[in-house]
Formats: sequence, structure tokens, C-alpha cells
Amino acid sequence: MIASRAGCIALVLALPAGVRAQDAGTLQIRDLTPGEVRMEAFQIEMPATLRIDAIGAESGGLNRLVRMRNAVVRLVSRVIDQDVPTFVEEWGATAWIIEAASREMVWRLDAMDTRESDRGLRSFEGELRLSAGTYEVFYASFPHTGGHDHHGPGWLYDRQAASKLRLDLEIEGAELLRVDPAERRARFEASNVIALGRSGGERHERVAFDVARPVDVDLYMVGEATRNRSYDHGWVIDADTREPVWAFDWVRSQPAGGASRNRVVRERLTLPAGRYAAFFSRDGSHGPGSWQALPPNDPAAWGLSIRPVSAADRDAFRTYEYQPVPEGQAIVSMTGVGHDATRSAGFILTRATDIRFFALGEGSDQAMHDAAWLENASTFEPVWTMEFEKTGHAGGAGKNRLFDGVVHLPAGTYIAHYSTDGSHAYDDWNGEPPMDPEFWGLTILPAREELTADMTLPYDRASDPAVIARVERVGSGHHVRRSFQLESDGDVRVYALGEGSSGEMYDYARIMDATGREVWRMRYEDTVHAGGSGKNRRVNTVLHLAAGAYDVIYRTDDSHAWDDWNSTRPSDPESWGVTVRRN
Repeated sequence: MIASRAGCIALVLALPAGVRAQDAGTLQIRDLTPGEVRMEAFQIEMPATLRIDAIGAESGGLNRLVRMRNAVVRLVSRVIDQDVPTFVEEWGATAWIIEAASREMVWRLDAMDTRESDRGLRSFEGELRLSAGTYEVFYASFPHTGGHDHHGPGWLYDRQAASKLRLDLEIEGAELLRVDPAERRARFEASNVIALGRSGGERHERVAFDVARPVDVDLYMVGEATRNRSYDHGWVIDADTREPVWAFDWVRSQPAGGASRNRVVRERLTLPAGRYAAFFSRDGSHGPGSWQALPPNDPAAWGLSIRPVSAADRDAFRTYEYQPVPEGQAIVSMTGVGHDATRSAGFILTRATDIRFFALGEGSDQAMHDAAWLENASTFEPVWTMEFEKTGHAGGAGKNRLFDGVVHLPAGTYIAHYSTDGSHAYDDWNGEPPMDPEFWGLTILPAREELTADMTLPYDRASDPAVIARVERVGSGHHVRRSFQLESDGDVRVYALGEGSSGEMYDYARIMDATGREVWRMRYEDTVHAGGSGKNRRVNTVLHLAAGAYDVIYRTDDSHAWDDWNSTRPSDPESWGVTVRRN
């Protein structure tokens, strides 16, 4: 027996296959230690009746209240002649039996009609009719969870009561043969083409796989989730389109037995021929090797399993190592971004192309705090933005967000941006880092073809010939003037960032003609929010100007400007100022 103290797993393996129990037809589990999960297995070769004598432990007065409520629910169900869901009881020590081939539970102590036998203890005596087959038996004892983790209050039964915990099984009308549960489990695993999350040591696991032809598969996922967040969870994506194929969450899952956050999914899908990637991420608590409360009915299946419905379809699968970003394929790579940083990079796309955006950033409460976006360099308009509702969990802390998707971009000139706030960024996390911390930032690459030399050209906005006047990175207390000349009548685009509130601008731009007449001014009512503090304002407009000489002027007051922010800076702080370009 491998045993450990509270909060750790203890697993007892049965004798080798075919070895009989000491007393033919009986199996006993006794002397449980706190935090122990014990496992046995047996086989019967014909239908038989199993006599069960068991003592478990509930979590004190909480369950007595739940039973009272359930009694009322059952009464209401009879009165209205309609099933009404009952409330789930929480136990600190319980036993259960599952059928090995199907992994289905056939009996569980805390689901039975039990009677109180001692302080905090509940007993059961009864019979269970079983078909011929192999069965796995579990007993888990978690008297104290510490009372502070996310599984609820600590269990209330004491060590003296715990010494009375037991499970006695006796078969009638057949022989009960001990079998090796590890061998049975190996048979189950052999039927899977994908199995992730089995080890308690790996926080994040993933594998890529090809499917040569359409195949029906069974997904079996046991993990941890609440209504608001998934903690230990798996998902599958199409490796070409980056579209989600399947994902585990509270809504699509069912109670898995044990602690209330244990959840299970059994789902059948048809996978078309193509390329896929499967992922599993865990938060580092309550899982194989470190159960913090009662494990699920099938604790060895913790994680994500995928198996073909027909064994003949196994040859349609081929697995290979997954790479978040294939080497040498990045058009833009702004990664490993730390706190209070802004990055930008331009490029010219020579032809219309499907582009993949792989962006990691921080987000919570439906808003992004570290985020990426792409703008059209000619119009300054965003063509893609990393929005919270379009991101998924990136592993680790819940605020780690990932956008991994494909966007069709026409030929044109683009500028990619990435900006972080003052906390939780690369190499200085204040929570668990994501699955791929080195990619914190933005990577842009071709989605469906190899990157070639003729696909993109370099672009530097500082040397853009279409720009006829630029004033940027303007600090506090400055008055800057730039002159430009128009050889003929035409349209110009004016893009400016400044400070404004309550209908008034404090940092702003204006354009004067050769006579000193003001032909345009940055007015508050023409601006929109520029990200960060509400007083960060932005204008993007087109003016028709006659041929002639002009001055563009940018003025700042004594506070809140480039490199001297007294509130949250804008999303694109480097553009604090004004740019004029031919439209």
C-alpha cells in the first residue's frame, strides 16, 4: 500500500489478475487514513448478488439540512406527479463501484438511503444485483479539507469516528476473483487515440493529430469546473481554421461524483478529415496526486480521452508534436512583453491572404488589460482587435486569455500593436502563468500556407512617403509646429490623440493656412475614446484642402502627456500628437 496524509492520494492496488481474495467471495476495505483513496477490483463470471455493508461519513449538519429539503422535494414531486431535482449531499468519506468496461457507476454509498450510526457517520446494508464482468471498487476518506479551498467547508467527523469507516462486500452465487485494476485500466487506455491530463505533474498538455477520413469518436472528459470558470479542462480545435471543435465547461458537463466541482462529459462527435489539436490544462490543485476533496467516480480517467467508436478507424489517426507557432513562419513577432510596454510593427501584405493571429494577454470582467490590435496604416482604422469575448482561456490563471484565430486580410499596409498595463505580464506574473508564457504578446503568421519572401514587404511608418506632417510622442508643456505644402487641391487624413474632458480639449491639434486662418481644430465633440483613461481622446477625419502652404500645430498643457501620464495611458501612447497624410 502506498499511503500519505491528508490532502494526498493513497492508492491500494489489487492482487494480480486471477488471484482470489483471502476468503472466497469477499472483499474488505478497512483502516483508512485521512486523505486516502483506496482502489480494489474484482471479477465475476456469471450474474450474482453482492451483499454490501458500508459505513461512510457526511459533512455534519449541512447534510441533515439537505436531507430535510430533499424530503420536501420528494413530497412535492408526488403531489404534482412530476420529477423535481433533489439537492446533492456533500460527504467526507464514501465508497462506490464502477463497471470497468463502460466506466459507469453501479453503486455509490452517499446516493443510498442510509441511517445514522455514530457522530457524523452513516451506514448502509443492502444488496446489489450485478451482471458478469469486471468491477472497480473505491473508498475515499477526506475528513478535513482545511475549510478554505474552493470545495467548501472542512469535513466535521473526527479520527475516532474515521476508524470505523469500512466497506465489506460478499458475493452470493458466484466466485469473486481479484483482478489487477492497473491491467484493466491499461486496456481502457489502449482504446484511446488521445489521452491527456492523467498525470498530476503536468500543468498543460497538448497533442496535434491528423484524421485521414471522417471518423466518429467518443470524447470522455473528467475535470473540474464551476458555473463561472473551468479549472481542469480540455478542448479541441481545428488546426487549420483555429476554430473550436469541442470544449469542456460547466454547461455541457454533468456531476462526476464526489466534490461538487468534479464534472464529466461523454459526447460523440464526427471529425471530418483534417488536422486537429487537443489540449488539457489544470490549475495545480485537486487532481491526480493531490486530491483536496472527494475524487470523481472514475478518478483514473481525470483528463481528456478521445477514442474512435470503431476500432477499425484507429488507423485513420496520426499524432505529431504540436507547435504553437511553427518556426520561421512569423510575419510579426512581438512576444515576451513585460509590464507597461507598448510595441508596434508594420508590414505590407502583397496579396490577399488568410492570416493567423496568436495573441496572449490579460483580461477580466469582459475587458482586456494587455491586448493586441491591427490597424490599416493608410486609414488608421483597426481591422482586428483582441476582444475579451472572442478569447479563450490560455491556461493558468483565469485572466490569461488567448486569441488564436484566422482573419482574411486584403493586400495593404498594416501596423500591429501590443500594449500592457502595470501588472501580470511576461516574467513578472502575479498569478499562474499561461500555457505558453514566452508568447505573451502578438504573433502574426500565414494561416494556410508557408511564409514566402514575396508575401510581405517591410514597412516603417516613420518613412512613409504618404505622410506629409507628423508630430508624435509629445510631452507635457509643449507647443510644436510642422509645415507642409499641397501642390494641388485634395483630401488629407488627420489622425490625432490628445487629452480632453467635459467637452474641452487640453492637449489638441489644429491646422492653419498661410494667412494664419484656422482651417481645422481637434474639438472634443469630434473625438472618441482612445483607450485607458476616459480623458484620452482620438480623432480620425478626412479634410479637403486647397493647394497651398499649411502649418499643423500641436499643443499640450502641463500634465498627462507622452511619458508623463497622471492616469491610465491610451492604447497607442506613441501616437500622442498628430499625423497628416495624403488620403
